[in-house]
Amino acid sequence: MLYDKRKLKRYDIFLIVEFKPLNKTDRYSIGITRNLSSEGFSMESQGFDFECGEILECKLKHPGNDLSITLVGDIVWKKQAWYKHIIGVKLVEVSEESKSKILS
Repeated sequence: MLYDKRKLKRYDIFLIVEFKPLNKTDRYSIGITRNLSSEGFSMESQGFDFECGEILECKLKHPGNDLSITLVGDIVWKKQAWYKHIIGVKLVEVSEESKSKILS
């Protein structure tokens, strides 16, 4: 029997993620996510030079329609693979309306 350590349901939804440091004028970097929950998501990006603990402004965009939502998240972990970075982001201050938009 397999044990699932996750407490929250994860959703397999493909979204484009534009991200930058919160309250900075840096240009947005881009990544993708396919794995998110009401408390956070993991994303893949080829260019990522941020550290754990940094706060990001993230725009989640649906590629097939004009759904777009801006959220704030804290980097909780990161891994480097051969050609990409995989980053875990915990959402900060998410309204119920935003959660329902993301997961619908």
